[in-house]
Amino acid sequence: NIFEIGSKGTGKSELADEATYLVPNAGRISAQATSGMSLSAQISMDDHGKYTIRRGPISAYNNSAIHISEFNRRSKIDQEQIMDFMEEGVSYPVKYSIRIRVIGNTVFFLTANPVGSLDGDGRISYKHFGLSSKIISRLDSVQYYKNPTDGSERKAMLDAKDKAIKLYTAEMIEQKRNYLRKHLLVARSISITTISDSLLDWINTFVADSTAESDL
Repeated sequence: NIFEIGSKGTGKSELADEATYLVPNAGRISAQATSGMSLSAQISMDDHGKYTIRRGPISAYNNSAIHISEFNRRSKIDQEQIMDFMEEGVSYPVKYSIRIRVIGNTVFFLTANPVGSLDGDGRISYKHFGLSSKIISRLDSVQYYKNPTDGSERKAMLDAKDKAIKLYTAEMIEQKRNYLRKHLLVARSISITTISDSLLDWINTFVADSTAESDL
């Protein structure tokens, strides 16, 4: 479970999103648009005494990962609704004398802006977290992000960013091309009437070109 904190524009949310993209069935939600219970599960009763259980996104992302942005905007009571998931991968909410078991063996990426004004040197400390102490105790990693304060830091940041973008772009192009190539090979081997002749021609051309390039 990772907590990323830093000023706006430092790329923490973008990095958390990219991390969740590496895991199948992962997702992102905003803490500002949810309550703690809605992340877990809600038990409601209508006018006729009928009960309804609504499972939240943590259960939907079981055995995967979830990025919750602006997490410290929620009250500490709300924050602690995910506490059991962070530690044990399961929670047991109770309402109307009904106790349910909600499984959410989920990796959490929590991102937030600092609470209050930063110190004179721009450093971030625990007082800026805005998190429940129980949530802090369940974090495996805390990552700090800051904007450059002088020219040398700014240059180092831009150089690192440019290098990372070039490396990432090259890797992603190859990954996506391999992914597309595999699916097109399957598509070419299946006779589906809903595929037009022009699309089949394009698939055959793409596979032929990529096969020649990669000795597939």
